[in-house]
Amino acid sequence: MTVTINNIDANKSYYLSSDGSIKEAGFGQKFKCFFNIGNARSKVSNLVLVVKHNLLLSANLVRDENLDNKLQTLDLKSNLKGSDIQEVIKDFKSVNGEKLNKSKAKRITNNLVSKTIESLVKDGKVDSRATMALENFLLNSLNSMSKKTLPMKQSGKNQSFDENKFSAEIKSKLFETINLIKHVALNKVAGGKLSNFYIDYMGSRLYDSEGNRTAFKVNELKDLEAAKKEYICSKLKSAQIDVNSEKTQKAVELLINKTKDNHALTDLAIYNSFACLINGQNQLRSLEQIEENIEGIKSNFREFDAVGDELHGMRKTGLRLMNFLEGKNYFPEGYITNLINMAKHVGLTPFRNLNAKSSIADLHKAMFNLNNAMSEAMLKAGSDEDFKNIQNDRNHFMATKDLFQTAVLLRLSPNERENVKKGLENINFAKLQAIYSAYHNDKTLFSSLNRNESKLAATLIDDLSDSSSIFTRNLATLYGKESLNILEYEEQIEYDEDSFGVIESDLTNKAKEYASQRINEFVNSHFSGNLAEPVKTLVKNKLMSDTYSNLGNDEYAGDIAFNKAVNKEVSVMMNWNILSGAKQLNNGDFADAVCYKDINRLINVSLPDNKKLTNNFETACDEIARFVLSDDSVEYKKLDKESFNKTNLVLSMLSQETSKALSGGISVALDLDGKEDTLVLFGDRDKSIKSFEYSLEKSEGNIILKLDSNISAPNIYVKGEQLQCDHNKTHFHETLTYSISEQELSRLAKVDLSEFDDTEMKHAFDGRENYRGENQKNKMSKIDNLIRPEFKVASSTKVSISGVIEK
Repeated sequence: MTVTINNIDANKSYYLSSDGSIKEAGFGQKFKCFFNIGNARSKVSNLVLVVKHNLLLSANLVRDENLDNKLQTLDLKSNLKGSDIQEVIKDFKSVNGEKLNKSKAKRITNNLVSKTIESLVKDGKVDSRATMALENFLLNSLNSMSKKTLPMKQSGKNQSFDENKFSAEIKSKLFETINLIKHVALNKVAGGKLSNFYIDYMGSRLYDSEGNRTAFKVNELKDLEAAKKEYICSKLKSAQIDVNSEKTQKAVELLINKTKDNHALTDLAIYNSFACLINGQNQLRSLEQIEENIEGIKSNFREFDAVGDELHGMRKTGLRLMNFLEGKNYFPEGYITNLINMAKHVGLTPFRNLNAKSSIADLHKAMFNLNNAMSEAMLKAGSDEDFKNIQNDRNHFMATKDLFQTAVLLRLSPNERENVKKGLENINFAKLQAIYSAYHNDKTLFSSLNRNESKLAATLIDDLSDSSSIFTRNLATLYGKESLNILEYEEQIEYDEDSFGVIESDLTNKAKEYASQRINEFVNSHFSGNLAEPVKTLVKNKLMSDTYSNLGNDEYAGDIAFNKAVNKEVSVMMNWNILSGAKQLNNGDFADAVCYKDINRLINVSLPDNKKLTNNFETACDEIARFVLSDDSVEYKKLDKESFNKTNLVLSMLSQETSKALSGGISVALDLDGKEDTLVLFGDRDKSIKSFEYSLEKSEGNIILKLDSNISAPNIYVKGEQLQCDHNKTHFHETLTYSISEQELSRLAKVDLSEFDDTEMKHAFDGRENYRGENQKNKMSKIDNLIRPEFKVASSTKVSISGVIEK
């Protein structure tokens, strides 16, 4: 007979075995426990955790101080006595009787709701994809009953919860709701099946948030097609969107019309219409963005249908994940197919070897191999840009892991999945998670790694732990459960070779290998030619060093690492460039401003709506003022002071000083020792060709400057060494994306720039006065320190560089 906390013998003592089951303590376990040999007492401590977990779960409690205090008094030297367990349970039930009854009532309710859902789906009244919405609807319809006192009955001298009477009341209420649903399905959706959005629409009209019936009559519900528009508009109103405006009406019609040919797509888009139509700033997306999103989701549906022909269960997985992404995100075209194809080649042996008695090393091997394969697949299933976009959205990142893991799990037989389940419910799995946590918290464990590599190793641990949690949820989903019975482990982790040796080695080696691999991929893809090696080495050395903070870069992508490595220096130079230029313009010193000269010299600036900035400074000022203020009627000379200052801040970006800030910032940032300029590009006037393309745009409350710079450079200096290059074959491409919020622009416009000491900074830049002989690194640091807090421009800066260097 299986031992549980409810059938233990008061006269025996117990411990928790490695497979997570409760065992009676024999002589060997008793002896080891009394003298604290090996992990014998840990097995007892973990049984205490199981008792605590089961009791709290039974009463839907997060914590109970009385229980904690009681458990702390238990004597663990002689294993856990059955009499002690019974006393703890009795005391817990006495203190938490009402909560236990409510927990029982909740389980009864959930069970009856589940049966109701199953019945309605089987009868064809509700779409099988709408079970979650139906569950919410049914539970809300019963919500008013949860406020009532639970029915009780007399049991001897005591009263106990009358489960039969409570069940009858719930069944009666559900019977009414079932008839209502059947009536609506017959009369409002033409005998069809109720979908997610229609169930949500119906629920919001017929019941309030407390589960009480509203005055709204069933026959007042709109039919399926008419309800779509009303439902979407009700969602948009919550964001204070004018639903009667022409723009909103077009957006709603577009969403409805573009999704009407696919029932599953229709339901997904309408149910998640808020996310489909509204961006992160609570603003309506453009029609182009909405259409692009819909087409992306359509493409995903087609891919899930195609892969579902070969891998049973992927269509259902696809629909689940698309709903999880809420219609605001989708996988790039081809990404799903590529990811699943890579999942087909993951070795299943480590999983097939798992069982109820799996060791920590076996569990780690399975999780580590899976995570490595998954990381590699996520990188290679699409472009670098695809991966960055997925990585930058938490839900999208989780959905991608979910997809890959589910594809792996579906390749296992039901018996193999059962063994994996037993392995994850093993106490050793709980201990493995505790080891990962210990590694994350103890920074001294990665002494052989530099700062960025050490952080990468810690990130790998987070990723392993996170991926393991997703894996357990995926497995539970395949079993039709909310979760698996994952145990806890709270004992102190001993740093022994058996527990940590293979894990520490795996994490250390992987961190070094991964960082090196990604950086090599970056330099090899960005620099080519028979003279490229010195430049590659220069960039690689910087990215492999800890002279910059790459701590926020979870996946160590080369382009992100490079941007972080040069970001500060470029930002400091842009800060000086913008404010010094704006200071001149604010003072009326137009002729001395670099932007005045460059705009008149035919600088190429693109504006929104395919417009080009006029190469006449006076006219250009009007055009920039209209762009900044979003008002086509304004004139630069007639602006109020704040608007004038805001316009000048943007004008000051439009000069060759911006390209110098870009190239100069990169050069200084790549310098590891501060002795000289590390990467200098120049040439003879008749051989060096430079072209600069500027553009200005607005997006979600930000003004964004983009610079695209192409340089043909016959003379290149790398750390003072000249490379003799063929100017017909050698060229560099640098880009800058510099974003300032309109709120920050308004703040800067109110700051008195006459207090901005750009003269002292210019001396620092040029190495004059007190800055003679200073190396570039020190000069940049001093310039940064000279910029007072009120003059620090809060901006987002993205930088890239690539080049071909040939003899």
